[in-house]
Amino acid sequence: MDAGVGVYKDLRAAHGTWLAACLALLSLLLPIAPVAVPPLLILTAVLLVVRYRTEGSPRWFREPAMLAPILFFLVYVIGLAWTEDFGYAFFDLEIKLPIGLLPMAILFVPTRARVGGERMMALFIAGNVIAVGACVVMVPVHLLMGRGVLASQLFGSDFSLFLHPSYFALYLSIALSALLFGSVRVSGIPGAALSLVLVMGIVLTGSKAGWICLVLLLAATVVQHRRGPALWLLTGAVVVASVTAALSANLRERLQEAWHAMNDDSLHPEATTSSEVRKMAWYSAKEVAAQDWPWGAGTGDVKNELMERHAANGFSHLVQERINAHQQYLQTAATLGLPGVLSIAALLLVPLWSAWRSRQWAAVAFLLLSALNWAVESMLEVKAGTDIHAWALLTFAFMRNVRTSTA
Repeated sequence: MDAGVGVYKDLRAAHGTWLAACLALLSLLLPIAPVAVPPLLILTAVLLVVRYRTEGSPRWFREPAMLAPILFFLVYVIGLAWTEDFGYAFFDLEIKLPIGLLPMAILFVPTRARVGGERMMALFIAGNVIAVGACVVMVPVHLLMGRGVLASQLFGSDFSLFLHPSYFALYLSIALSALLFGSVRVSGIPGAALSLVLVMGIVLTGSKAGWICLVLLLAATVVQHRRGPALWLLTGAVVVASVTAALSANLRERLQEAWHAMNDDSLHPEATTSSEVRKMAWYSAKEVAAQDWPWGAGTGDVKNELMERHAANGFSHLVQERINAHQQYLQTAATLGLPGVLSIAALLLVPLWSAWRSRQWAAVAFLLLSALNWAVESMLEVKAGTDIHAWALLTFAFMRNVRTSTA
């Protein structure tokens, strides 16, 4: 409790009472109360502009890492020009608004005032640890209530109480990368315990993308440091995963299903497993992107065109569930064609270059983790995906070891 109060006091000293409260609550609640995050993001952007608008002109053209996400959002706005379904278009723009709004607000903040990112990340880690604890505690409660079986509670969607398992795994991976790469310094037993909780959470989400991210993240940390807790975490994660796979029929079935889908190029319209559904969704999205190239279907019409392609291909389950492209790159290409492809490439690569130059490895990890997850999920089509991206841009911009690259 004292540590949390100290973190808030540091933010208040830097940014004032109201803005500090927004930054603290936003960081803490991201993993445990996602419904509260969108209004907090908007309020944070407004307070940033209000507090710092008189302290110099915005750095509009001197920070490409902030301009790239603004450009990404503006391309979706421009996509209104060739769309007919404005209802879905405005819904989509609402989802993506934080990616354009928060970087624009950051540009009003002078370099000297960009502090507190480490404190925000510490609160985010705390929120993730609380979320994992709550999920673990609810496993026996759900079993006593007769809700599912142990296999679905531990490696299925039932485990993740607050977010979809794929998004929860990404949140946990971002928090873990901040600990492993030193953005938040917690040494000794407390640091190892926090890392262990985050690793356990990633494993228990049952997210295959999360498992891949975990192995890559721990392996990269071992390569960088060549010793320390990451090596033990990696070894422990591999051992636990191997033992669990040997004992859990449900987990073995999921892994076998994914392996079969990767090695079988044919499509099975009647299939409903996650890997097969992705293959069918990708197939339809490629057709829409090719059909509407180079401008795409439009910000609002892409959903309807995807459903039409699903139906034409006989993918009735995808139509019934209104499944999107299930891959952000294909989703953006189908929506906005070549302008969309260029804008999403800039959204990733421009901040990545800036983070690499400043040797901010946690920011590099965040962007690479996002790039990998976007390859299997349309993460920027839902609030949980755009909220974490906007928050991370703000947090890493407010870390001291990032500011040298934008000064």
